[in-house]
Amino acid sequence: LDQDMVNFDELVLNVTVDLRAGISNSRLEANLDREEAEEARQTVNFSDYIEAYQCDENRSKLSNPSAIAQGGVFNVCVTSTNRPHIEVVKIKSIDIKQGGVTKFKAVVDGKATIESLVKTDDGACVEGICMMKMIMLARFFEEDEPEDIQIAGSVKLGLEATGRFLEESIQNGNAQKENKGSFKLNLKLDTAGDAKSSGFNNPVISYAVFGLIHFPLLIAIFCMQ
Repeated sequence: LDQDMVNFDELVLNVTVDLRAGISNSRLEANLDREEAEEARQTVNFSDYIEAYQCDENRSKLSNPSAIAQGGVFNVCVTSTNRPHIEVVKIKSIDIKQGGVTKFKAVVDGKATIESLVKTDDGACVEGICMMKMIMLARFFEEDEPEDIQIAGSVKLGLEATGRFLEESIQNGNAQKENKGSFKLNLKLDTAGDAKSSGFNNPVISYAVFGLIHFPLLIAIFCMQ
């Protein structure tokens, strides 16, 4: 929103006329009372320009994303709705909540907390779209009827070299600070069963999922011997 500044001046004019000497000797006095201008400063909420959505491998938005099963893999993409003036350059944090409680911190300080479970661009976003890929953990399916989950995160932003967003950021004293925005996204869970194929090209994750599923069975067989 562009800002216009208007100054209002109140002019008090006193005119003294000497009728005996004629108008040429008249004295004109003008007193100017200037009211201090009030500066209205508006802070831009960059989060209003951030969009998060489930996406495919090409970072395209899924119009009707499927519910996510335990062991399934999902992608979350984050971008700006006001490019090129505002650009998302990096995912800074992602918390995954259920029932209002944070159950897993996927990204902290721009880094995946467990690289075998979470992948990020690490700042190498594509055409202003940053993506996180993650496997759905068993901890979100502990209840008989688990609630859906909420993604809450933040991103680092880049501002156009010349533009009102950069100008307002400087006016608000943020010239040397990192501009950030936040986002939220709800994801539906599939409670019907485990995912058949995660699609996550990571042998560590594949091994971990296999182990989680078959470890109880191995214990049962061992105890029977």
